[in-house]
Amino acid sequence: MSRRQGIFKDQCSSIRSCDVNHRQFLAENRTIMNGLISIFPQPKSANEVVAMIKELLDTRIRPTVMEDGGDIAFVSFDPDTGVLQLSLIGACATCPSSVVTLKHGVENMMKFYIPEITEVEQILTAEQDLSNKEFEKISKTLDKDE
Repeated sequence: MSRRQGIFKDQCSSIRSCDVNHRQFLAENRTIMNGLISIFPQPKSANEVVAMIKELLDTRIRPTVMEDGGDIAFVSFDPDTGVLQLSLIGACATCPSSVVTLKHGVENMMKFYIPEITEVEQILTAEQDLSNKEFEKISKTLDKDE
């Protein structure tokens, strides 16, 4: 099986196998990250911050995530707290490494280029929330039967 090359190299090389190696990710992509600093000047308004977030998502993060059958969508940004809310979609929504990818990959990159961001949170879609609730119900039913 060939390994995909990209910004999240070795994080989700296929939908079935998630292999996380964040030290290697940071080491291999430090040059790319440093090269992008000149592309993203310091923003002055909340609208500029949101535009920079969407640009970084569209040019660097989404293409790599999409290679593995997933996607990541901008939900909101609170300029007062610096909290960025994103939604993982598709294979990334159910991947066991999604939280690690979001926190160590996406959050670190966002904070590196956009200092106004203090935290990245995952927001569940209505379908994901419903799925989690149904899973909890089934788990409780199975636990009672034991």
